[in-house]
Amino acid sequence: MTGAVITGAEAGGLTVPSDAVQSIEGSSVVFVAVNGGFRATPVLVGRQAGGRTEILRGLGGEERVAAANAFLLKAELAKGEAEHGH
Repeated sequence: MTGAVITGAEAGGLTVPSDAVQSIEGSSVVFVAVNGGFRATPVLVGRQAGGRTEILRGLGGEERVAAANAFLLKAELAKGEAEHGH
């Protein structure tokens, strides 16, 4: 189990759609758009409410992230790792 305690945090911090946050090998990641595709970027998540998840660390706020279909990117990543694992 992973958790974070936040005290004195400002409201209105960086949030992403909750669907954008995926778990890979026990770590939370968000898929960020890069030239030619997406890159899994590790993030530290905070509170969740209203379909949004607070990002405490890992994103700067300028990134374009995959949301609704992020699970498909996770599946493709896992598939690629399985093919290279021969």
